[in-house]
Amino acid sequence: MKTGPKECLVISAALLAIFLSGYGVGHLLASKKISEDRQPCHFTIPTDRQTGPWKESMMEQLSSSLNLNKNQKKLIADEIQQSSIQMSQAYEDSARLMSREQLKLFQNISPHLTSEQAETLNFYRKAMEEKINSRFQ
Repeated sequence: MKTGPKECLVISAALLAIFLSGYGVGHLLASKKISEDRQPCHFTIPTDRQTGPWKESMMEQLSSSLNLNKNQKKLIADEIQQSSIQMSQAYEDSARLMSREQLKLFQNISPHLTSEQAETLNFYRKAMEEKINSRFQ
């Protein structure tokens, strides 16, 4: 019995299907194994200009999740210190910008208020402006 092109095509398709099924199952099992071995690390983000606790937490998280040696810890501590300085500056810059925007808001809503409300808001605005000027100069 001879096999024709139609039979060869069917056999090839069946072998391809078997191969792809095995490949897919292998990938699924391997990805599940990797995800079980490696849990995601939840790195903290500093919430204010005081980055001291953040630096300690970041170093602890990196050290435990990456199993760093002493030399790596020292090098990474220097990098964390530099990042901490930049983050503190970014915090100050954003605080300055937010404060100015709030002053602008007070100015913009003043026309929508009664004279008594506007006077009260102006009192708050002046106090805030003094505080901002003393902080950021």
